[in-house]
Amino acid sequence: MQKQRNIKFKWRLMQVGLSTLALAALAPVATSYAVDSWGPERPTYTMKKPADHPTFNSITDNNVIGDERDFVRVAEKGGKKWLNEVKIVPGKTYQVFIFYHNNAASNLNEGGKGYAQKAKIRSSFPTKVNSSAKGKVSATISSTTTTPKEVYDVAFFTTDSKADVSLEYVLGSAIIYNQGKLNGTVLSRELFSTGDYIGFNKLSGVLPGCSEYSGHIIYEVKAKQASSKSSKSVSLDGKNFFSSVTAKPGDTVTYKISFSNTGSETLNDVTFRDALPKGVTFVSGSIKLYNDATKSTRSLTDALVKNGVNTGKWGKGVSGTITYQVKVDKDIVKDGDCGTNLFKNTVRTTTNETGSATSTATIKVEKTCEEPPKDPCLNEDGTVKTECCDQEKYKDLPQCKEEPDPCLNEDGTVKTECCDQEKYKDLPQCSEKPDPCLNEDGSVKTECCDQEKYKDLPQCKEPDPCLNDDGSVKTECCDKEEYKDLPQCKKDEPKPTPYLPNTGPGEIALAIVAAFCVVTGVTYWYRSQKEVAEVQKEVKHGNGEHKQ
Repeated sequence: MQKQRNIKFKWRLMQVGLSTLALAALAPVATSYAVDSWGPERPTYTMKKPADHPTFNSITDNNVIGDERDFVRVAEKGGKKWLNEVKIVPGKTYQVFIFYHNNAASNLNEGGKGYAQKAKIRSSFPTKVNSSAKGKVSATISSTTTTPKEVYDVAFFTTDSKADVSLEYVLGSAIIYNQGKLNGTVLSRELFSTGDYIGFNKLSGVLPGCSEYSGHIIYEVKAKQASSKSSKSVSLDGKNFFSSVTAKPGDTVTYKISFSNTGSETLNDVTFRDALPKGVTFVSGSIKLYNDATKSTRSLTDALVKNGVNTGKWGKGVSGTITYQVKVDKDIVKDGDCGTNLFKNTVRTTTNETGSATSTATIKVEKTCEEPPKDPCLNEDGTVKTECCDQEKYKDLPQCKEEPDPCLNEDGTVKTECCDQEKYKDLPQCSEKPDPCLNEDGSVKTECCDQEKYKDLPQCKEPDPCLNDDGSVKTECCDKEEYKDLPQCKKDEPKPTPYLPNTGPGEIALAIVAAFCVVTGVTYWYRSQKEVAEVQKEVKHGNGEHKQ
């Protein structure tokens, strides 16, 4: 439900949004925004030549804001100029300006032809902004009777902070300004969801054409950033604190937790939990909280070093310290733990707004141990000296148990002079001696060919005098028994006399037919020859005349 503020605004001041902003604050800013920040593309008009139909924010020479397509702008509250981009700082408040104008000519208002029906404005703003990305502020003006049906524009919030800066709507700050009865009316939160209706005298969604019915909306957002800083340190004298100190068993040391609210918002349920290392004993009742803002000190319960203690709210910029003592146990370092021993103490700080963070301080305890005397039987590399291998504690060591075998070479092969020993004689290198009858290439030496095992080898047999170099048998040897049956030694045999094959009844019949055909052919040939002779005789006697 909308409510109306009991404040009267003159149109002169309404044109600039707030009395704190000069008229120049809304002067045309043609070079301060990106061309593609508004949309959609649409026909444009001028103040002298307005539109012949309902349309929003399409005049390019408005004497208040210049190009109406750039109708969303932002500024720091109390600033001097509306811009398309503003850098925000945590803790400050910023304003969003949205201008609206039905550009239909005034003469179209008769009969409602120039009216924008169901006119709404919907807006959004970023809830978080950081240095890696701009935060977009947008507004959309829509109507069922305008062309186009809706128009939009954007502006931007930026920040130098790497951590998120949150933006929160200032409740009740969205106000509509115009020359009608709606001037100073607070809009509902529907402005940021489905959109809120606009109008002239009431939020009916009906807006006539012409600049006298135009107006604007301004709402506020606050930039917030919750952040904190904590650290842990330790001291031997309670005055000079460091991240680590060197203590002795029996010393009393002081731990300090430092905490600051470095953000723009109050931090709630600020809780500290300190985990003590083994080897130190907490001094009960020694916990003190000092508030730098109030310069006051109060005691905290021993829960700090157990389940944790809640210190409540810490306002913006508030800082303080917590101190307490522990005693270093006399047996903090165990036997054999020679050298520097580290004992770390970690505190976990938690707030509703920033979550948890940890920090650490360290106690160092030194312990010097006497080094045992060096064993004279050991070399520098830890091996046993040869002359000590007969001692009871060393004799069973591998290096003392096995003496080198004098029959073995360094590569593990058996020396030749040891091959006759029982344990080596069966080894391949001892059992296999080179054959004196074989050459290096494995062939048999000539003088060994008369030995039984070599005499049948091809290289030991004498060449056959009956064979040629190519292995064929010489002609004069073909009559010898071992060669006479070879193909090359066999003589040509006489060919058998051909004979007619025996014939049956079928073959005889065929022979008779064939003979008959031959006799008939001869008879016809003889008769033809006789007739030819008679014709030649007639021609000769008749002087070449042919008588019919």
